[in-house]
Amino acid sequence: MTWVFCAGMIRSGSTVQFQITSAIVEATNRGKRFPYTPEANFAKLHREAHGHEFAVFKAHLCLPDLAYECLLNGAKVVYSYRDIRDVAASAIRKFAITFDELIKKGWLDQAIDDYYQWTAMPDVLISRYETFHNNLTQETQRISSFLQIPLGDQVMEHIGRDHQLDRQKAKIAQLHSTNIDAVERGDLVFDPRELLHWNHIHEGQVASWKISLTQEQSIYLTDRFSDWLLATGYLGSYEECNRQQGPFEAYETRAARLMKHLVQERQNIVRLRQWAEKAEERVVQEQENARQMREWAEQTENFLATEKKNSEGLRAWAEQTENFLATEKKNSEGLRAWAESAEGKLATEREGATALREQMVFLEARVKQYEDMTFLSRLKKLVRYFVGRHRNS
Repeated sequence: MTWVFCAGMIRSGSTVQFQITSAIVEATNRGKRFPYTPEANFAKLHREAHGHEFAVFKAHLCLPDLAYECLLNGAKVVYSYRDIRDVAASAIRKFAITFDELIKKGWLDQAIDDYYQWTAMPDVLISRYETFHNNLTQETQRISSFLQIPLGDQVMEHIGRDHQLDRQKAKIAQLHSTNIDAVERGDLVFDPRELLHWNHIHEGQVASWKISLTQEQSIYLTDRFSDWLLATGYLGSYEECNRQQGPFEAYETRAARLMKHLVQERQNIVRLRQWAEKAEERVVQEQENARQMREWAEQTENFLATEKKNSEGLRAWAEQTENFLATEKKNSEGLRAWAESAEGKLATEREGATALREQMVFLEARVKQYEDMTFLSRLKKLVRYFVGRHRNS
């Protein structure tokens, strides 16, 4: 299974990238999206997830578990970024905080740090908010090509059209209307599938910071993030930054910024070294796992060979049993025929016995009749004898 991290900068269209990526893998039955899960809980989710070619996960922070998945297991990254000043203006509106609170939270510095980490991953698609936010069909085509999932033109246009700004606003309006009590209580209200909050989108305009931020706030952000703004093309040159300050202030600012950048790079080197050490530990562990798997495979092969022999013995026993059963079947058929013949003979004998019984009754009656006749005959002779004797006397 390949993980796809939709890991864009905050307030830079990362949610719509997550929606489009999810729609692509689901429309082609190639994978599924996972509901919102904090990046710190990814390891647990990773253990439980299985059975899909692609698993789409929304993230912002480039934590070690996610970085390892990219470096060691071939995870893909779909990343979006935006003018950090627009990110600031959008975050202030979205989270209802002040500019000072935003700076104190460190979200912008974290976003820049994550930018360098995510974009350094081996398999990453990088999208600029200002380029894709008004052309989502083209962004759909870029993501599908990146994932090597071909889409038909109609499907591609449908996915792009379904995630346009007006459709997103309609979804958000429905979410707000069905959860208005929760919104008024200040509860967290969002769509767990689309990851849209009730106040997720305002206008989505480019360079809205020029209207939303004060001049002092704009100068602060331009100065603080000028290296990144220059590297990404949001500033034409240092002179554009210098026009807002005096030459000495600009020199001091650049020196401080370079020192800070150097410190950050050293921290990144330390972090990468730690990652490398942990990666080596994982490689050793994987080698041990591979050795154990080989042993298990050998044991399994031996077991299968034994089972094969057993199955051959069972097959021979089954054949003998089948022959025995066939013989018993023939014997049972012979016994059944003999039993039927015996039943016929018994019926005949029973009929003969009944006839004999009737004949015996008849004979017994005749014998009795004969006996009666013999007794009368003797009695008559005796009477005659006594009568004759009486006459003679």
